[in-house]
Amino acid sequence: MTLLRTVVFLAGIVTALSPCLLPAAAETRSEEIQRPLSPETFLGRSKGRSYRMNITRSETVNYHYEGVLGPDKVGLKGLWSAKPDYIEAESDNSYLDMNFLATHAYLVLGGSSNSSLEISLDGKPYGKVQVDAEKKYEIVSTSYERHQLSIKVPKGIKAYVFTFGDDTD
Repeated sequence: MTLLRTVVFLAGIVTALSPCLLPAAAETRSEEIQRPLSPETFLGRSKGRSYRMNITRSETVNYHYEGVLGPDKVGLKGLWSAKPDYIEAESDNSYLDMNFLATHAYLVLGGSSNSSLEISLDGKPYGKVQVDAEKKYEIVSTSYERHQLSIKVPKGIKAYVFTFGDDTD
């Protein structure tokens, strides 16, 4: 009887101490490594800090830049007006370009147009997106690496912010 009590007593101690002695299940599996992504990129005048050029206050300006965009930089071509929270295409030949690192690029858009956005990725046609409400649209889904995105934006479309994702999210 004494041996049985000792075994039961020791079993109780081991059970009580097991969380301290054994690593938790979450700790035993390897932590998922998150790959770096381009940061959330605001496009309005008040928070837009990633432009290759200076953005002019509220008036319509014909923007242009030369060469390739640097990492996480935004470029505009054509007629745009910059409001505090968004930019708005003022012609059907307005381009919004972005150099990004991710597998998914999203863009919050609003406004209206009968024409679709025409999307190019790394210099090749990628697809079209029709803006039908103010919401977040998936612009591209591709391989994880740095990409050059170019979007032909029709007049009347507003662009607020780029966000990015990865398949490991």
